[in-house]
This record gives sequence, C-alpha cells and structure tokens, in this order.
Amino acid sequence: MQPNQKKKFGNENIYSITTDKILAYQAELKKQGLDPATVNDTINFLGTLFNVAIEENLFKERNPVKSKKIKKLKTDNQRERYLTKKEIEKLYSKKRISRN
Repeated sequence: MQPNQKKKFGNENIYSITTDKILAYQAELKKQGLDPATVNDTINFLGTLFNVAIEENLFKERNPVKSKKIKKLKTDNQRERYLTKKEIEKLYSKKRISRN
C-alpha cells in the first residue's frame, strides 16, 4: 500500500472500504492539489489491491473501484518540449534553402 493509502485505509477492514469512501478519497487527493494523473494512479493502485484480494479469495465482493460512480479524472498529457541544438540548426538550414 502506498503511504497516503495506508494512512487512509491501513487500519480499516477491507469490507468497510466502499465505493463512497473511495470517491471521498479521490476528492480529498484532488483537493490536496495532486496532479489528476497521480490521483488516477492512486485509485488504480487501490483497484489492483482489491483485484489481488479477490484472486486470493481474501475478498468475496465486487471490486469497489470498478463502480461506474468512480470516474477517471481528465489529464493533460501534453509535454512542453524544447528543440535541441541540432534541431534548431536543421530548421535554420532548411529556412535558408527555402529562401533560395
């Protein structure tokens, strides 16, 4: 279990962790200012823990993370990238050629 999850759910019986508690946890993580991708990863990790518990017959109910109530947060995966010196030189050389 990751540190935040252990603080939140570490002392709880697995059967007491409901979809509503996971939704509240998701909102709490969002309120803390965590990146949406980090929040999604954290919730996904919880889902994985439930899947393992189900496979090992330690949990006999449906995975609460798989509820339709729990939606993934929208993420912006665009990354700002800078041109390398080589790319800049290539652009300049092409610009010179196109002028002629």
